Amino acid sequence: MIFEPQPLEYFLGDNAPSRLMCLREKVIEFAKLPVDSLLIVRFNRYFANCDAEQFIDDILINKLNVKHLVIGMIFILVRRDVAILPCSGKRANIMVLVLKIPGLTR
Repeated sequence: MIFEPQPLEYFLGDNAPSRLMCLREKVIEFAKLPVDSLLIVRFNRYFANCDAEQFIDDILINKLNVKHLVIGMIFILVRRDVAILPCSGKRANIMVLVLKIPGLTR
């Protein structure tokens, strides 16, 4: 699942940092990976106001029936409440992998 626009673009508008890749480039790169499916979701007011527990229960568990989840550390740094994903994932039998960025994370 990737968001479009990116959450920082939603919150910061023109002040958001530049993208590393446009949406089309992301889709092309994901196609090269062993990913079963890629879901592109419009980031909107619902997601902006959704807390981590609500997102996990409503979207990941009930709607998507997620079994494996890979999240970027940048997402955790932006939305600190999603730091609970690994614990909540364990509760819901979701395997969670957090990608760490050298020099940015400990």
